[in-house]
Amino acid sequence: MATATLPSFPALTSDEHADVCIVGAGIAGLTTGYLLTRAGKSVVILDDGPIVSGETERTTAHLVTALDDRYFELERLHGENGTKLAAESHAAAIDAIERIVREEQIECDFERVDGYLFNAPDQPQDLLDRELEAVRRSGLTTTKIVDRAPLASFNTGRALLFPRQAQFHPLKYLAALAQAIVREGGRIFAQTHAAALTPEQFRVTQQNATERPGTGTHLDNEEPGIYVDIVSGEPLFASSDKFESGCGWPSFTKPVVPAYVNELRDTAHGMVRTEVRSTHGDSHLGHVFSDGPADRGGLRYCINSASLRFVHRDDMEAEGYSAYLDQAENVR
Repeated sequence: MATATLPSFPALTSDEHADVCIVGAGIAGLTTGYLLTRAGKSVVILDDGPIVSGETERTTAHLVTALDDRYFELERLHGENGTKLAAESHAAAIDAIERIVREEQIECDFERVDGYLFNAPDQPQDLLDRELEAVRRSGLTTTKIVDRAPLASFNTGRALLFPRQAQFHPLKYLAALAQAIVREGGRIFAQTHAAALTPEQFRVTQQNATERPGTGTHLDNEEPGIYVDIVSGEPLFASSDKFESGCGWPSFTKPVVPAYVNELRDTAHGMVRTEVRSTHGDSHLGHVFSDGPADRGGLRYCINSASLRFVHRDDMEAEGYSAYLDQAENVR
């Protein structure tokens, strides 16, 4: 992961319109975005962390038609047509990456190599023969059995040889792919959480409603972590600033980053109050009052659970919120 530099992208802070919105900036999302932009489509790609920060960042460098689940097992479950589809799609994917590397002149150490599949010591001796028969029925007719894989330090015994597999540096490849997407007019936004809102979440965040007191999912949560906007993912409040106010809604003494919270005059329902909204998501969060703990600033941010998503301290780094770990303490 430390062998390549990935470009950084901003969070989504305003409305965007596109032909296609892709959620997830891993290898699948970026490849899809690249192909669509090259086809002339308007594309927006969203990721709730940095790009390529999930499984793609930790994947192997292997591009193969050999399948871990075995072709004979795939054939048992999905028939011969299913195995043909799997073989053809994997081969087409390798060809597509090779073509993109060539056309974009991406320096990512791409090369075609042979792949070998051999038995573990406790596996049946006929396993490779069964796999070879299924592989050839799938259309991979150049696959064959050899006496051993070419490993000097280890005798594998009989092995299946899958020719014209490939290997590359996935992070170098995807860094260049992201830049090509932007070049073609695509827009990429990081630190932007995409979520389907429940009717209650929509009613609260978009229609300025208030959930019934005592019903919020985060009201009694005492786990360490931060609370982010359910719409935009921007960090709003920390567990270290949460307290029991007795009002029936989650209460906090201050925001994580004051700039991420807007305070507006609210005269609805015959009252004068201060409404709290998220800066980037423009979600209605709740209200702020001046009856909070005096020794902690005197404010009470009274917030709807429906406006928040909780990120546990154990997950904050993986989700891109490591800058706020020092605020993710147990509820005081």
